[in-house]
Amino acid sequence: MVVRTLLKSGAAAVLSLTFVASALGYQQPAHQAMTVAAAGQSVLSTSSSILPLLQCSSPYPDNNACSLAYVQGAMGQAAYDEDDGKRGLAHFFDAQNGGAPGSIALNMFNPLDAQICAYLHQNFDLIYTSKSSICIYGTPVTFTSKASSEDWILSDSSLWQLSPFFHPDLPLFNCDTENPVPSDAYCDYVLAKSQLVLALTAPSPLARQLAGTTLFFNLGHVLHHIQDQAQPQHVRNDSHCDFPICQTFAQVGLPNALGAPSAYEAYTGVAVPASIALFTQLAANGPMPLNVLPGATSSTPTFALPTDFWSTGGTPPNLFGIGMSEFASYNFLSVGTGPTIGKNSLTPDPAHPQPSQFSQVLEEHVCTATVAGIPAPSGPELYLTGSVIDQLGAGPATSGSYQSYSNVLLGTISAPSLSELATRGLSTNPHWTATQNCVTYDRAMYLLVPQAIRYSAWFIDFMFRGSISATLTADGTLSITNNSQSETLTGGYPQLYADDGSGVRSPAGGTCAVDIPPGATVTCVVAPLPAPAPPSGNYLLVYTGTLGQEAQQVAYTSVAAPKSWDANADFSVNSNPNGPWTYLEDRTAMQAHPTSLPPGLEGWSSGLPVPDAMVIIKNITNSTITQSTRVLVPGLLVLDPEADVVAVSFTAPMAGTYNVQGKFTGADSVGNPHPVEIWLNAQPDPLWDADVLGPGDAESFTLLSLTLSAGDTLYFQVDTGFEGVACTYCYLSTGFDATITLAPQ
Repeated sequence: MVVRTLLKSGAAAVLSLTFVASALGYQQPAHQAMTVAAAGQSVLSTSSSILPLLQCSSPYPDNNACSLAYVQGAMGQAAYDEDDGKRGLAHFFDAQNGGAPGSIALNMFNPLDAQICAYLHQNFDLIYTSKSSICIYGTPVTFTSKASSEDWILSDSSLWQLSPFFHPDLPLFNCDTENPVPSDAYCDYVLAKSQLVLALTAPSPLARQLAGTTLFFNLGHVLHHIQDQAQPQHVRNDSHCDFPICQTFAQVGLPNALGAPSAYEAYTGVAVPASIALFTQLAANGPMPLNVLPGATSSTPTFALPTDFWSTGGTPPNLFGIGMSEFASYNFLSVGTGPTIGKNSLTPDPAHPQPSQFSQVLEEHVCTATVAGIPAPSGPELYLTGSVIDQLGAGPATSGSYQSYSNVLLGTISAPSLSELATRGLSTNPHWTATQNCVTYDRAMYLLVPQAIRYSAWFIDFMFRGSISATLTADGTLSITNNSQSETLTGGYPQLYADDGSGVRSPAGGTCAVDIPPGATVTCVVAPLPAPAPPSGNYLLVYTGTLGQEAQQVAYTSVAAPKSWDANADFSVNSNPNGPWTYLEDRTAMQAHPTSLPPGLEGWSSGLPVPDAMVIIKNITNSTITQSTRVLVPGLLVLDPEADVVAVSFTAPMAGTYNVQGKFTGADSVGNPHPVEIWLNAQPDPLWDADVLGPGDAESFTLLSLTLSAGDTLYFQVDTGFEGVACTYCYLSTGFDATITLAPQ
């Protein structure tokens, strides 16, 4: 259906009124079939990184997974529902007139028009602020729709709820109220994008499942609009009415200003669901592949904005752009916008001058389907033929790169009767009007329906085109690659998320602002990472920002939690704990930094004066540094217990089998014997122990196939004393190195 808005100037104010003309585009089963086919040909089917990271909920239970079958069902149902009740009010986009939603004149003196107004008022409760009927009896008036298809479905449709043209209590633009989405939900592209973010980042599993379901319902409604742009009446402002009252008028032969029921929709409503496998094959085997956005280059994507799926505008030598609306409007005729053919002339519809190049052929054809009320030829008929140009047939819309289908039957010529000619006189130049029958509907259908499937699949690809991959190291360095070859990710903040054992999702680590050019890799330090890591062993990375020219886009991927840790390489003085590592005085995390360290040294301390100034320090230069009697080689941690105990602990971020290797080394030029140990949790005995006997003495350790649960903690400890002999604050600095790896499962 299409919204028609009257703007009438008055002395006191400008009144805005609305009526409705039914315009279902393709019939509901056809939309459902095309949407299911498109999803099966899109990245939802071919990518292994989109649906597996999402969850969905009833009414299509599939273990809460957004499987392909699930989303096909949800999107297909939503595409079906878009024509329910008052949802189908803005499905027109007149591509040859700047995307205008169209207009129509009503003569309120006409009793049939008056009946239609009364019907609309009774069945749709359409009123304006004076609480009176929308029907104004007077001179003929022109109604213009409030929103084109593009405006309606790509913008925030909740804004239309504020329109003064409808009763404020009507849930006019609610969608899918019978499905598990909020009753005040609006169906549009804006909501689909916001629901994708929620489906990825909402804390509770239930909220993410609901958002995943709402995402695909909304996307299904968007696809309905794209498919309607493949119906010539919808892109040539050819009004048609499928309300019961209009069908009744048509059955008894009465005209009405809103137009007759659409014969093309009735015809495709039978033929498309019955032959959807064939149309799907035609879509998949067409000139352009479905699994990638067509024609994308390293600098310019074919579809840069969602509006491009409607119209992009033509540049010479191409007559029109690459939008679906343009393809249908510039290439095809509709029953009410065909040219008038005179004896020696052909005059296109004034508002729709294209197509304009025709030939005439006398041919006999049969139709795919038989539908009551749709003309079927009983013999040869005179047809108009022309060329259909697909601007994406051979690549991006650049000079000469299009596919042309020649000799397409675009209309049939209906000659006036002999009695009409006699009435006008033989000298009158006879004229014929190009119209449609089942043959021309067939020819249009076999080009338009595959395009509707193809563009629907491309739009799904477009929505999920944000593609990144990433790796994460134990020190919290996140390396992110933009997999797009044509669009930059800008103004975004990558954020890791982790699920706990109950599925509750929360941010993990920090973030940073990064721009990522096409094909480039950038790094972002997100430390400290929490321990333990997610039970699954994977984080979810979500990047929200601008993709190419489109703001509020999202790209996401799974990121494996680090499975190898190095005590020296991972060391940080910025946080304690630092991921799985903690720097301890006895069993308490140090919070102070040593004072009076020479340049090149950094670390943690107890913050106490000697002899209790326990420290863990690191030489961050490339040369050995001597501090008093400590000898610090480059890159090696040095632990000094002074008069107590100092340790570095490692908390297992996930359950598994670990291998632990390293050594303790005397790092004091004087040095005294002292014990070193490795403890697990609060067990009474160490897993490993040894004595460092003096300067340079290295005690290596290897613990293989160590089974740890998430949260288990290993303590690498340096003690005072030796074999019962007290030795505190007595040159005990000890080098420490450890590498821990999670064995493959």
